[in-house]
Amino acid sequence: MEGVQSRDERVRTQDSLRRFEIRDSTPIALLAGFDGESVEACLRLLGPELHLLVADSEGEVLRLLAAHPVAVLAVGAAITAERARRLVEDAEALPATPERMNLVLA
Repeated sequence: MEGVQSRDERVRTQDSLRRFEIRDSTPIALLAGFDGESVEACLRLLGPELHLLVADSEGEVLRLLAAHPVAVLAVGAAITAERARRLVEDAEALPATPERMNLVLA
């Protein structure tokens, strides 16, 4: 579900859905490896509390982590355990906000 767009007025859309600026201190969560139904549930339940970004690939995860101060990286069941471990290791090698939490959900 790449390109999920927030209806939150604090998010300013620029050239595309991939490029935007979050203009407040609301934490950002990045979801990877989740099915559409799970992403929709997260948007519904967590949308008021977090800005949610959704990545369709491991490469996109790393690009989004480099571009945004992500507080939570959540890796879902669609990414195998080995790939999830590698992804978290690669993510930890990137500069990050000190408080970022990495979650791997099976």
